[in-house]
Amino acid sequence: MNIDWLILLLALPAVIAPVVLLCGFAGCKTLLGFEDPILIVAAPQNLRAESIGFDQITLAWDYLAPPPEPVTFEVELNQASPQVMTFATGLVDRFFTHSGLQAGRAFFYRVRAVRTSDQRPSEWVPEPPLLATTLEFQTAFDTTTNPNAPAAGVNAAGDCIVQRIQGSALLQGGGLVRITLIGLATQTTQLNAVTISQPLLIPTPEPWDAADLPVPVTFGGSAAVTLQNGLAAVSDTISYPVEAGRDLLIAFDFNAGSQNVLRRTVTGAQAYTRNNTAEATIQDRSAGYATINNVVHCIAKIEVAGPEPPGPIL
Repeated sequence: MNIDWLILLLALPAVIAPVVLLCGFAGCKTLLGFEDPILIVAAPQNLRAESIGFDQITLAWDYLAPPPEPVTFEVELNQASPQVMTFATGLVDRFFTHSGLQAGRAFFYRVRAVRTSDQRPSEWVPEPPLLATTLEFQTAFDTTTNPNAPAAGVNAAGDCIVQRIQGSALLQGGGLVRITLIGLATQTTQLNAVTISQPLLIPTPEPWDAADLPVPVTFGGSAAVTLQNGLAAVSDTISYPVEAGRDLLIAFDFNAGSQNVLRRTVTGAQAYTRNNTAEATIQDRSAGYATINNVVHCIAKIEVAGPEPPGPIL
């Protein structure tokens, strides 16, 4: 054997021993480019998001159950503007609600675990980051887009008007709905009740009847609303499954007295009226409603948000 190799073999233990004493076997593995499995912190799995209302997103994820060691979690907002930032740390639960957001905005998220004993983190997951979007109202029906559409005032004192919007006129559906009403420019219109429902899918001689119990449409928490001098009144957000392509019923009970109501000409729309009747909240309404074609009463706009319902109400 060459004398140089013999000297190298004799000197090798003297080199390795201090490294082992200084770093331990784990340190040697790290020094040589190998990660010790004992040191690895498992990353969370299956990050998912759900929009809650218009200003919140709830995140949830899975983790080893039970975890081999205590961990906490961190959430990262990963997007260019504002810049990437870790904005939630020390989370014990496997969910987090990000609130105070703008409606209709996109956000990108990642999450990681941090071992409590040594604050060693896992990798950020997923890659690419998870996209979540806050809800935003979208217009499904609008009678104001044509300012030249003929409009007139009619007296509906004490009457019930059931307004039927054709499904073909609804641009989209959603699980949340908001209705904007408007009155005549120089008149005040008082409504005792406003409801939303869908008509029966099966043939019926009374197209003003609802397939389900009509849902109240409230304004500032009140069932009644006053339309003042052409000013718009925007309803509260109502949870109701509006389906694109499915007809929609908006029913009004008008207060007694001189109630002049704004009526716009809208091709394809139908209205059913009955004098001295208050049946906006009734599912199976009386017979004898008069039919008026190609008109819409009071409604300026119908907006929807959220996922469209999965199927029709029979």
